[in-house]
Order: sequence, then C-alpha cells, then structure tokens
Amino acid sequence: LFNSFQSFVLTSEIIFFVFLPVLIFEASLAIDVRKLLSDIRPILFLAVIGLFISTFLIGGAVYAVSGMGVVCLLLGAILSATDPVAVVAIFKDLGAPKRLAILVEGESLFNDATAIVLFTILAAMIAGTAEADLVGGGITFLKVFVGGIVVGFVMAHVFSWVISKVKGIALVEVSLTISLAYLAFLFAEHYLHVSGVMAVVTAALVIGSHGRTSISGHGWE
Repeated sequence: LFNSFQSFVLTSEIIFFVFLPVLIFEASLAIDVRKLLSDIRPILFLAVIGLFISTFLIGGAVYAVSGMGVVCLLLGAILSATDPVAVVAIFKDLGAPKRLAILVEGESLFNDATAIVLFTILAAMIAGTAEADLVGGGITFLKVFVGGIVVGFVMAHVFSWVISKVKGIALVEVSLTISLAYLAFLFAEHYLHVSGVMAVVTAALVIGSHGRTSISGHGWE
C-alpha cells in the first residue's frame, strides 16, 4: 500500500478526469438557478466575451516583447480564468448584494469552461493538429461550447428520470448524481469531443432545478 503511494504521480489527466468533474458539479449545484438565469446575459458576456478580451490583451502584451504568436494567446487563456472563492467570501463579510455574488460565481463557472475550450483549440494549433485560423477557431469554439451544453442537458434529464424511479433511496440517488458528473464529462470530452466542463455545469444546473423534484429530501441533503 505504501509503495503504491510512493510511486503515485499526480498528472494533468488525473486533475482533469478525476477531480475536476465533481468539483465543477458541486459548485454548479450550489447556485440558485433562477437567479442565474435572470442574469444569464451579463454572466455569459463576462465569461465568454470578457475572457476573450482578457486573453487577447495578455497575449498582445506578451507578443509585443516576445513575438511568439499563438503561444502568447495560450498564456492569455491560462491566466484569464478566475477563481471567485476569496471574492465571494469578502462579499459575504461586507454584506454585498446577492446579485453581485451570483454574477461572480456564475461567471467563474462559465469562464472555466471557456478558458479550457480556448486552451484546447490553441494547443491544437500549436501542436499542428488544427489550422491557426480565426474564423475556423471561432466555429470550433461554438461547436465545442454549445455541444457540451446539449450533452449535459440531455444526460441530466435522463438521469432525473432514472432517479425518479428509485423510490427515494438516498444512497442510489447520491451514486447516480456522482455518476452523472463523471459520465457527462467523459462522454462529452472523450467521445463527442465537446466541452466536458460545460456538460457538467449544464447537468448540475438541470439537476439543481428540474431534477431536484425527483430527489428525496434526505437524498438531496
């Protein structure tokens, strides 16, 4: 047992496929879906357009001193994804309006997905498996981003239907929701080559709204 821990290597694949799906799912499940949807336009503007602006500003600044092209945009995509944990904690201490916290939390969820999709496209361009074309990259981004939403939406409704048939057995409900987080991510990312993060975010939002009526009170807790 101890030898296995000694030889254990923490790789990017472990982070991406083991830890990321449940972390994203839990964060999305905790958001008030109604409030999120009422502010979906500014959230998507900040998470998508805002992240693109940040990426190009950082990339342009680095390009001015290095001249390295697409690699500069890749660095911009990495640095533009934000973590709102400290900001939301400060909001709570200061008694900031709840809408402000929803905007920041919602933007953080969607900008993670945007940054990962953008990173994947730019990395493919650098590796030579995709053409460095602005229009083609934009079309690929829309396909990957929207495709992830569709996968998460469909799978969440299927799992909601299955959960409604288990007669309130909490252990089964919890197992199914955890399975949904992983299966939505793997099915989207590995088989359909669309955004696994967007699939998980969408699945969690559907479970948190429509699917919540299928889960028993004890199971939800």
